[in-house]
Amino acid sequence: MKVKTTVKMDGINSRFSKRGIDKAKYGVLEKMKADMNKFVPYSRRNDRINLRGSATILGDNSGIVYNTEYARRMYEGEIIDGHGGKHPIHPYSPGSKPKIGWTTPGTGDHWDEKAKPLFISGWTDTMRKGLSKYG
Repeated sequence: MKVKTTVKMDGINSRFSKRGIDKAKYGVLEKMKADMNKFVPYSRRNDRINLRGSATILGDNSGIVYNTEYARRMYEGEIIDGHGGKHPIHPYSPGSKPKIGWTTPGTGDHWDEKAKPLFISGWTDTMRKGLSKYG
């Protein structure tokens, strides 16, 4: 299942060229992907389907997609069992071993929301610089 993060571009389309906007958006999405990375759950057990490694920027620069079969479950922070029951995912803490949990400290659900207050000014600066350079 895919999880998609989007960037709203209201109001800029009339002031800058499509090419300039696309280049600036790509730069912002690259920065967002890098900044959110430390909040995205990571498993060292199976690098082939690693959630962090699955992040890609959509071809039209409209968002970032985390493309693994478990991306939505990790983003939502819950697993739904075969009977429709919801089970929250919790971080592991020293000395305890919950059945379902994140093993990498600082990671968890809704990683875009965790990164936004810390990095939003950098994202807007990247957009502004990109539009100045390419717009």
